[in-house]
Amino acid sequence: MHHNYYIELPQDTMHVVLQQALSCSLYFVLRWYLDHSVFTLYEVNHVIQNFTYGYTELKDKPVLITNEDLADPFKNFTQTAIQLWLLARVFSFSRESYCDQFPDEESYNL
Repeated sequence: MHHNYYIELPQDTMHVVLQQALSCSLYFVLRWYLDHSVFTLYEVNHVIQNFTYGYTELKDKPVLITNEDLADPFKNFTQTAIQLWLLARVFSFSRESYCDQFPDEESYNL
């Protein structure tokens, strides 16, 4: 009897969620901020390099993002799954200073 392990085994959450869904989401968020000149790729890489990582995070520090990484939403930014997870966390904490550049929700007509 022939078994196809890729069909019979449950999906690998690390690869499905982190390396596909999170990577695509992070790509489109970064792409929007860069296209609207909110910040530059140099600033993003500066944050990646200079963020205060914890002791256990140092070995999983994300690599710098290149223009080639931003050419395709399915490239994973050349990061491993754990690097993508850490990149998403670093990015969300480091962008707080840009929040005041956007209108309050009161200015929207809902």
